[in-house]
Amino acid sequence: MNAKFSVWLDLVRFLAALSVAFYHFSYERFTDGFLSPVENSALGHNAVVVFFVLSGFVIFHSVLNRDMSFSDYFSKRITRLYSVLIPALFIVLLVDKFGELLYSDIYDGKSESNYFFLRFIINATFLQEIHNFSFRYLSNGPLWSLGYEFWYYVIFGFIFFVKNSLFRFALIVSSVLFVGLKIIILFPVWLLGLVAYKACLGRSQIYIKFKCFGFFITLLIFTGLTLSNFGVSMKFESVSIGKSLFGDVDLGYSRYFFYDYLLGLIFSLFLFFSSFFVERGFVSRIFSNEYFVKVIRNVSGSTLTLYVLHFPILLFIYAVFNFFRVDTGICLDFFIFGLTVLICYLISFVFENKKSFSYKRMEFVISNTLKLMEKNCARFFFRRGIS
Repeated sequence: MNAKFSVWLDLVRFLAALSVAFYHFSYERFTDGFLSPVENSALGHNAVVVFFVLSGFVIFHSVLNRDMSFSDYFSKRITRLYSVLIPALFIVLLVDKFGELLYSDIYDGKSESNYFFLRFIINATFLQEIHNFSFRYLSNGPLWSLGYEFWYYVIFGFIFFVKNSLFRFALIVSSVLFVGLKIIILFPVWLLGLVAYKACLGRSQIYIKFKCFGFFITLLIFTGLTLSNFGVSMKFESVSIGKSLFGDVDLGYSRYFFYDYLLGLIFSLFLFFSSFFVERGFVSRIFSNEYFVKVIRNVSGSTLTLYVLHFPILLFIYAVFNFFRVDTGICLDFFIFGLTVLICYLISFVFENKKSFSYKRMEFVISNTLKLMEKNCARFFFRRGIS
């Protein structure tokens, strides 16, 4: 992958996380409705679609360009998730409980604490969204997408790394049946990232003016679907399509799947055209600037932490301000939003940063455990003539 394009992807990923955080910040409970156009838009939902497509794109790049086994692949993926998820589960417990003691009204309708231990285990094992279940962990609603992402990693790993066709088929079918329709129905959105990456590999034959036109038109369409009433209405039309196809099956966060397919396709095209755009003229010079690259690499390293922790931290800070009877206005609201992003950024240095001791230690333990399991499984199937 071109270095400039890699920086561009980091920037897009960070902006997507920031968009989700800003969407939640726009809730009336925080801003008294002055950001209602943002709250009523599809900004948060569309940013999650961006995450899914980007994930498929980057994962396909990593497995195609590195010599790795399934254990190498999966240890990197699970470490990436667990380095943030495990600390987040404890941090959310801490800030939610203190926040509710200070000002419980801010948490009304946004926190699920019954059967706490069960919710903890289910979210820690990425089972929160299988079949018709939806186990929210305290105030941390954004964790739902990790329950999708994890299983996409698993299924793609089986597709790419398992060589025996019969065994691969059995593993894929078992996984699909285990997680259920709700998760699988958005898997094509994730796979669009793979399609976009393959398209980028063979991009050289396209006329330059068409490339630039494609970049701006896909950006315009995506922005329009995100911020306009037309995009919101399309989301709800997608719900009607789902009901006509699957009846009263509860699709949860996947209920806009038809809209998500369209949005994912547009964003995939945007990625394809942007791979040209960042390598040309003035834009190319920006993405070659050493200081700019360093800043983008730095902030993008906090993306997952920002996505996972922003909402509980927002709730906690507003609980503190309400406890001390501090009246918030537009300026103070934006200060709180900035403070939330800063706190997430600082937390990411401890856990999400790949150079941190905790991250390296976790990857070492998970990698060696998976390699031991892989070795024993290979022996088991070899004896039975499967591998």
